[in-house]
Amino acid sequence: MKILIANDIDESLWLRKDGRTWSQRVFWFADEGDLVILSDHPDEDFLRHVCGLRGIDPTRIAVRVCPPGRRNGNRLIGPDALLDPNFIADIAVGIGADPETVSLFPSAMVSEFAARIGLGSRPEGSEFLAQGGSELANSKATFRALAGGAGVATAPGAVCRSKDEAVHAMEALIGDGHDVMVKMAHRGAGAGNELVLNTGGTAPANIGARHHYRLDAGPDAIGRYWEERWLWASAEGRYPVVVEQVLDVRQSLYVELLIGDASCDLRGVGVLSYAGGRIACETLGLAEIPEPQARQAVDDATRLADVYRAMGYRGYFCADAVMTDDMHVLFTEVNARTTTGSHLHEFLDVQAKAVTRENDIVVRQYADSPDWSVRSTEQFLTGLANAGLTYSTASGTGIFMAIPAFPEQSSGSFLYVIACKEQEEEEYLRKLDELFRSTPGQG
Repeated sequence: MKILIANDIDESLWLRKDGRTWSQRVFWFADEGDLVILSDHPDEDFLRHVCGLRGIDPTRIAVRVCPPGRRNGNRLIGPDALLDPNFIADIAVGIGADPETVSLFPSAMVSEFAARIGLGSRPEGSEFLAQGGSELANSKATFRALAGGAGVATAPGAVCRSKDEAVHAMEALIGDGHDVMVKMAHRGAGAGNELVLNTGGTAPANIGARHHYRLDAGPDAIGRYWEERWLWASAEGRYPVVVEQVLDVRQSLYVELLIGDASCDLRGVGVLSYAGGRIACETLGLAEIPEPQARQAVDDATRLADVYRAMGYRGYFCADAVMTDDMHVLFTEVNARTTTGSHLHEFLDVQAKAVTRENDIVVRQYADSPDWSVRSTEQFLTGLANAGLTYSTASGTGIFMAIPAFPEQSSGSFLYVIACKEQEEEEYLRKLDELFRSTPGQG
């Protein structure tokens, strides 16, 4: 038995407004007999969908909802909700023999939860997490220091702990003719990245940066930039800031491993495509990367994971990298937590990897289109079924949902996966657009 906690990144690092949809990817990790703890009631259509694909009876997964938190209500699981004394006492009754405790984010509150419900063994890495290890393991600043020590290449740049240091680092890069990427130590998916363009620069299309800033040609433009942006970049002065050279990126890729007490095991690899500074598509596998660079990426990511393992971290570990136009592989950050690909690698490893490999099938994950009128998981799944597009575990082809829809959000709320032969994907995308595109008066 496992106890799975569908928590999000600790709010002390980065507070997501609402994690109810994102957290339900926890069901990809649940088995019959497990207990899943959520901040709110699950999307029952999504739960049945995931369990159907995995061959699991959804009625044999126990689901418990935390009491509302003081700050977050039922939107997120915070310490006051998970560690509520009445909730703890209720969970502790009848949990049986010492179950494994699993969480989506490696939070210190998970270790505390395990101790309070009376488990004899605490999750791996608990001692590290209890001393602020989550912040350390997920910091882009820490990553650059550890990568440098391990001999893993990163973009030229610096970790800055003051405005003066940031001015110096940016002046050096711009003086050499480069544009600059400013990174918050925390926040993911490009939300904490700002592309700073010199007066003659143009914004590259294939990098993750939600924010853009163009320096003017006046004197002390860099100093004025940091007067304006330091508090944002440093999270009100709480964390250091990374200042890096913007690279000529040919491909973005990742390598995901699972770090345990004894080893770091490869779980999956993939290629990321961007549009508008956001991840637009995630392709599982490194078929788009030449073999020497793919091998180097896996080797370097494994070396990095070994360093994090020695530091004390345990759990999912994803190292992001880019292949530049001159075919060099440089690493950009690590995510010491489950990611948008973790659940897919687990599912395909157990259910469909052999079918996919044997039939030369490409697997890609997308966010729903802003042009669609989809408002619910049921609507999307029913549309797929009526059009004959539903994923089949027998053939390894079709479409399935990775994360459920969020009715309160008009678009970009859910993720779906297309598995097919590469030459068939355009037709899948066309059919999806025909099914769900908004018409005047809808939405």
